[in-house]
Amino acid sequence: MPLQVRSEPLPEGPALRSLLLGSLAAALGEVTVLEEALPLPGAPALVLDGEGRPTLVSFDGTDAARALVQGLAALEGLSAAAPWLVGRHPALEAPPTAENLYLLVLGPTPPPGLGRVGTPARLRAGGFRAVRVGDKVGLLVDLMPEAPPAAATSRAVSRARPHPFRTGLVALNAAEKAFFEPV
Repeated sequence: MPLQVRSEPLPEGPALRSLLLGSLAAALGEVTVLEEALPLPGAPALVLDGEGRPTLVSFDGTDAARALVQGLAALEGLSAAAPWLVGRHPALEAPPTAENLYLLVLGPTPPPGLGRVGTPARLRAGGFRAVRVGDKVGLLVDLMPEAPPAAATSRAVSRARPHPFRTGLVALNAAEKAFFEPV
């Protein structure tokens, strides 16, 4: 019997949260869920990714830009709750701070604009969609590539060819001098 795979409409509310948390292992490695829904904007989840890094997971079933804004607001709120989290979860070796906390932003499509500006080192983003395989429904999570190290970015910029019309200072010809003379 052939395997049937097809797209499904995204579930909402707790069903989406449950599917998403169950699907994170495919994107982040073995995940340990510390908090399924923090009392912060957007009710993000707090997980330890496959490398043991604390990761705040902000998602929205309709708008990834909203998930990004809510995730950034939750990062600020999380700093006030850090002592409570460390007391509640011994798996956290240190309080989550801007230096050791990652933000994962997910929506039906990646947040707009990140493909153009790149993603900061502690921000990961991607999209998800619901799929049905046989009689089971799951989420397919697709992360954007991580940002290259700063040194690699600067090397790429230094090797970039200059714009062909920017050749430095050049003398004006007679017609150009005459045009600018009255000014």
